[in-house]
Amino acid sequence: MEKTEKNIFQRLFDSIEGDKVLLMIIIMLFMVSSLAIFSATSIMPQVRNGSVTRPQLFVEQLIFIVVSLGAVFVIYRFKTFKWFKILGRFSFLISLVLLLMLDAHVNLGIIRAQCINSAWRTLYFLGFQLHVFEVVKVLMILYLSWAVHTWKNDGFKLMKVLQEATGKTFFTNEWFTGLIYIFIPIGVTALLVFMGSVSSMLFITLVMFITIVIGGFPMKQTFTYLASFAGILVMVIMLWFATDGKFMSTLRLGTAMSRLESFSSHDDLSFDEKVLQLGRHTAEGRKFIDDNRQEIGSLIAIKEGILPLGPGSSTQKYKVPVMYGDYMYSLIVEEYGFIGGIIVIMLFLSLLARGSLIARNCDDVFARTAVGGITVMISAQAMMHIAINVGLMPMTGQTLPLISDGKSSMLMFSVALGIVFCISKIVRKQIQAEEAAAVQEDLQMRAEEVKEETLETVE
Repeated sequence: MEKTEKNIFQRLFDSIEGDKVLLMIIIMLFMVSSLAIFSATSIMPQVRNGSVTRPQLFVEQLIFIVVSLGAVFVIYRFKTFKWFKILGRFSFLISLVLLLMLDAHVNLGIIRAQCINSAWRTLYFLGFQLHVFEVVKVLMILYLSWAVHTWKNDGFKLMKVLQEATGKTFFTNEWFTGLIYIFIPIGVTALLVFMGSVSSMLFITLVMFITIVIGGFPMKQTFTYLASFAGILVMVIMLWFATDGKFMSTLRLGTAMSRLESFSSHDDLSFDEKVLQLGRHTAEGRKFIDDNRQEIGSLIAIKEGILPLGPGSSTQKYKVPVMYGDYMYSLIVEEYGFIGGIIVIMLFLSLLARGSLIARNCDDVFARTAVGGITVMISAQAMMHIAINVGLMPMTGQTLPLISDGKSSMLMFSVALGIVFCISKIVRKQIQAEEAAAVQEDLQMRAEEVKEETLETVE
């Protein structure tokens, strides 16, 4: 029987040493993104004041998807964890600098902070828009992976130097080092993110605590730090209310409270019916439209998806501002129906499952923590985005990872998944080497047994 010669794509796929299922999930997410963005480009020129055409936007998105996929493969080529650990060591410092520049509303010409929808979340650097919170999510997972790994291996050299210089043993006490290298960075990051977004602060903080738990940080200390964080947060909120918003006035607690109130007060009337009831041109009607257009429009899109409208046929994208960002899942369901929505959910659940499998096979604490933290963060953000779109949670501004429009977030998620993909390759090679060594040892033992049996027969 003749062998069928493999084509170039089959040979390329066979040459990949990392987790191929993970790679297919990443590629499928990019494919969903390209389809969804193609539909959304019909309104994006209006958002950009007609400065670009729809085909230009679609080609631009495709190019960036290729760049992001290229970033996955570039990082995949790394042969050891060493460079990831080095990046992790300095990730908190990088995050700190970015957040301080954002909160200081820096304007240095080549780099400047920008306020979008009354929120300071982005930095412009040489014309490229950097969504700081999306970058910080990934960087802090890498930092905490390094910190937990170093903590478990008693490797904080500065603490050892201080102990030797002062003779004080508490410098190397595990509670003290955990406080300095883990809890304080988590608290500082949470505070700086809190200045720009309450929901992002809660989400990023939760992800950071989950990450250290995945790394094997003791639960007793974790819950102590988490309780301390919750206590500080409650005190800040109480002071903010007591001073009528004058304490830490830059906090967006007012926006958060407004969204919670709006979410809890929804009734069964449709958006159009409610507007008709209040009056489109009354102050109450205009306020209702501004406050609820996105949430109610997304629910209408979900309802329309019972009988899918087909690619490019969404109607709500013309009513929901920037639907291609915070409400991308609604657009997908409206156009591709229940099946399209289930496919998206299954992709993210599959990503979490593959990440869990890769993490379980990691002997290295840093690798296990990084893989677990990254896949939990991406999957959790996707589930939060979906929950908001179907009306189970108030609006938070969380995009759908690797699918929603946003170049810096897509690039950072691609970098993060590139790290997971690379680790899967290294772990797979380690497992194969261990299996080969075990087989070789078994063969040697079998050979010795045969030799002994032969000698006994001769005798």
